[in-house]
Amino acid sequence: MPRLSENERNQAIGMLAGVMSARVVAPRFGCCRKTINRLASRYQQTGAVHDRQRPGRPRVMTARADPTFTARQYGVSGQTIRNRLRRNAQSIRARRPYTGQIMTQRHRAARLLWARRHLIWRRADWNRVLFTDESRFTVSHADGRLRVTGVKMKDSPIVALLRRTGLGEGA
Repeated sequence: MPRLSENERNQAIGMLAGVMSARVVAPRFGCCRKTINRLASRYQQTGAVHDRQRPGRPRVMTARADPTFTARQYGVSGQTIRNRLRRNAQSIRARRPYTGQIMTQRHRAARLLWARRHLIWRRADWNRVLFTDESRFTVSHADGRLRVTGVKMKDSPIVALLRRTGLGEGA
């Protein structure tokens, strides 16, 4: 539930002073009755509706900080800067650039045509096809390259196929 702004708190106090009950005021601000009752009691004790001072180290940077700030200007760590950017600017994210080929309208049309032509194929037709992504596979000997995989190769359908055909001996 979002916090009430100072303006909303003042409005709620005005409604309570105008003989409305907390049960009627709370739904208008989308909060519970207890929140309005606490606000009213704080207003009676202090005469104000603004936030009380909270414990802990005060913030070095304000929410309205200049967008061109640097860590040295404020004397804060780089992690603080990253935290603020993550919280305030949802569109700023670290990402890896897209390295694949950009598909043109012609590419899309050709892909759609291929899919429509192969839509009626049966399992027997697909069994004659070998899909490859131009990766290099060595089955029976090491070529000295370091490989890191994200899947367990023993459960792979390729390994099962190699075992059935006898090509995977010594792998």
